[in-house]
Amino acid sequence: MTDRRTIRLATRPSPLARRQADLAASALRRADLELTVEIVAIRSEADVRAAVPLRQFGDRAAFVARVEQAVLAGEADVAVHSLKDVPIDPSPGLRLAAFLPREDPRDVLVSGGPGLHELPHEARVATGSPRRVAQLRHARPDLTFTGIRGNVDTRLAKLESGAVDALVLAAAGLNRLERADVITEYLDPHMCTPAPGQGIVVLQCRQDDALEGLIDKASDGDASRAAAVERGLGQAVGAGCSTPFGALATISGDDLTLVAALERPDGSLRRCVEIGETARWEEVVARAARSLTD
Repeated sequence: MTDRRTIRLATRPSPLARRQADLAASALRRADLELTVEIVAIRSEADVRAAVPLRQFGDRAAFVARVEQAVLAGEADVAVHSLKDVPIDPSPGLRLAAFLPREDPRDVLVSGGPGLHELPHEARVATGSPRRVAQLRHARPDLTFTGIRGNVDTRLAKLESGAVDALVLAAAGLNRLERADVITEYLDPHMCTPAPGQGIVVLQCRQDDALEGLIDKASDGDASRAAAVERGLGQAVGAGCSTPFGALATISGDDLTLVAALERPDGSLRRCVEIGETARWEEVVARAARSLTD
């Protein structure tokens, strides 16, 4: 990049991804009022192969690989991701440089009427997330779960057509798209623990890029600390993107509360709540990992 007052942000072309890129652009402009930000739309593997179930992609391929490659190739300077889509193992040559303030991290039910426990017997619930299926199956063993792909409007159309009885989505995405009006019920994180990083937008750059200092200024401290805790626990239990694993860190000054859930290979569901000091978060993560895996 020859003009250091211009930053090119790589993101997927979906409405939600573009909205997240706009949030990133605003955060960078606040850090440098003279900065010009350009958006570069990159179709991910999941966008190109829209009919393929997400479980058939590798951990990195579905949503982030092509966007990362654009940054590594110099086609863009910064990648913008939903942190929940970014694999815990780092991508060589790149670093997660800034974490934007967190949106509501909870999952929500969208049904147009009944809540989770009022849904009809054997109701059809659409979600592409093994984590959500694992936890909701324990809350309502009678439900029938079906995979779903596509943006928010595509998913809502499935509900409106009667193809499914309910959807499970992330509150953060609906809030950012100003579609919170469709939410039927916010799911308790102790019953349906969110994905690590859910609700956080992350900016990723090359490790050796001189822009690191500017990008760092856009980072939110609490979001950064929560990301470290949740992803640290994911690494400790060996979780990949398809692992039925959830973690939510809530930080209030010096106090840290970590809620987590993991489905074991035998189908049993382990849950834990660990409380400790924010400054000693690694100890909290270690206790949670033991609770989930011992």
